[in-house]
Amino acid sequence: MSTNVQSVTKVVLQPSEAGIVAEQLVHCLGLRWDAADWEALGSSIGHFKWAAFLAVLEAKYCCDQQTHPEALVEAVDEIYDVFIEDIIKKGYLFKRGYLLPTMREYWCVLQPCALTYYKSSSQKDQCGRIAIDEYCSVEASVGEGKIQRFQLITPDRTFEFGTQDHKSRLQWISALRQAAAVSGGAEGYQRRARAGRRGAGARREREVRETKARLQHEVRARLAAEAQAQELAELAQQDNRKLEELKTTQVELERLLQEETQAKRDEEIVRALQARVLAEEWERREELERLQEEQNRMLEEERMKRKQFEILQAEKEAQYKEAEKRLRELEEEKRRLDAELHAAQEKISRTELTAHALHVQLRQDMNPILRNGERARRAISFVPTTKSSSDTLIDIRAIKHLKVLDDDEKL
Repeated sequence: MSTNVQSVTKVVLQPSEAGIVAEQLVHCLGLRWDAADWEALGSSIGHFKWAAFLAVLEAKYCCDQQTHPEALVEAVDEIYDVFIEDIIKKGYLFKRGYLLPTMREYWCVLQPCALTYYKSSSQKDQCGRIAIDEYCSVEASVGEGKIQRFQLITPDRTFEFGTQDHKSRLQWISALRQAAAVSGGAEGYQRRARAGRRGAGARREREVRETKARLQHEVRARLAAEAQAQELAELAQQDNRKLEELKTTQVELERLLQEETQAKRDEEIVRALQARVLAEEWERREELERLQEEQNRMLEEERMKRKQFEILQAEKEAQYKEAEKRLRELEEEKRRLDAELHAAQEKISRTELTAHALHVQLRQDMNPILRNGERARRAISFVPTTKSSSDTLIDIRAIKHLKVLDDDEKL
């Protein structure tokens, strides 16, 4: 920082300090931080004035079409919390109650001197505040269920917290230990970290200057050695050129010899290949002729089988027609016999009906005659044995008439 004549304070940022703020902003926006690009930009600009620094942030990271205004506001709030409010970490934690042994979720904000927890992330309703000093310690604990537990041990009391996963638990344990380590200083956490970064930057600049001096000395020594080595190299190059020419001639002769030898080998190989190809061609031709003969034989057999099949098919068709004709005749015969059978059945039915009617009528008509015949039999049984011929004839006629009546009754 510097002050001019009009007592106007101007903020000037070192590239390393500006890079820390820019890196925090990029991470809050969910973008990828390119450290090499920022170092190149810082080396070209030098010191960042506040207006120039804001212009660089807006042009390089905040004017992207994918950056949402709400995300930018949250990122600025996050930077304010880190660098102004001196917040080390914040987020949701499960805390075990003092009276009821249940784990409730709170929004926790960790600063170098205290851990404050609220009902929600709006940080309006404060539920409690735990003082943190150099006498506090943090230890991981084993618990049941999915909650990953750890303990914050203070001189007055032991608090039990929990997270959803193991990674979050490790982050909170590291942040709480860091807060306990820096809680005793008069300066804030970010000021102390910035002072450390400045000291590290001064050490790096001093080391860079010393390294540059050593490099310049080594460059001058290397230039002198290179001049001497160049003279020796020129002499060696002349000898090498002559040696290369001899080697080139030798290589050319060897190449020509190898080409001639290879040409002879190739010629022998070509001849052997031609002989083999010719033999294979003859074998293939013989195989084709054999296959053609076999194909012709199979075609002839197929034609014979086809003729036999056609003959059999004609015979089957003739048999089929004959069978159809015979079937029609049998059907006609069956219909004729069925008609005759039906007529006979009807005739028998009529005959049975007529016989039954006659039988009923005959019984009705013969009942008086039968009664009279019975009386006649009884009268005959009392007649004397000495009869005349006329009486005997009457008796015979009466007996015949009675037999006829008995036969009709049986029918």
